[in-house]
Amino acid sequence: GLGLGLRGVKRLADVLEVDSGPEGTRMMAMFRTAIPAAEQRQRADALVAEVQKLNAADPAALLVQQNRELAEALAERDLLMAELHHRIKNNLSTVTALMRLSRNSVTSDEARRVLRDLEMQVRAIATVHERLQHSAASDRVPLLPLLESVVAQFRLAFEASNRDVEVALHCDDVVLDGRAVTDIALAIGELMTNSLKHAFEGRDRGRIEVRANLTGDMLQIAVADDGVGLPPDVERPERSS
Repeated sequence: GLGLGLRGVKRLADVLEVDSGPEGTRMMAMFRTAIPAAEQRQRADALVAEVQKLNAADPAALLVQQNRELAEALAERDLLMAELHHRIKNNLSTVTALMRLSRNSVTSDEARRVLRDLEMQVRAIATVHERLQHSAASDRVPLLPLLESVVAQFRLAFEASNRDVEVALHCDDVVLDGRAVTDIALAIGELMTNSLKHAFEGRDRGRIEVRANLTGDMLQIAVADDGVGLPPDVERPERSS
């Protein structure tokens, strides 16, 4: 419409001539081809035959056939996507299992901590992927169930830390895209891990609070703890903007 299609034809054609007059518009487009001359007539006849079949077809029947073909293509795509999600889930489960086995076998405390942190990060990604898979919209995920899974994984990962740490979660009803919830899950997991490592030095219990509150179009996320804090003589970390 409105001549916009001519731009596409102009890009595709080697020669395009448009002649407008009182009787209408005449357009000639020329396309150079590497097809041998002996085959050009055969291909042209085949194209003409296809166009004639379209002209002779019942529009309603043609629409039904196209809808059926589209439905079959969508069903095949859904099947392939389901298989893809299944394989990704299995691969992530394999990776976390290997990390857990390695963590149980290493003797270095530092290596055990690194493997535990990596395992929690992979678990967070796997949780987001699972939520995306079961979400009605393919790229939208509710935040609360995801954070509940992250907190549960945190408790599971640190159940042998000899500390009784309570985690309180408060989250508004928020739905975000998959990339955002992945970043949020990883960030909150890192912050809770840092609290457990450093906030409760010399204590066997503590409390971590995670909040995600929606104010207008701004989502504010806070991770706080009731830990020992920094000693008075230690320089405070620089606050970013």
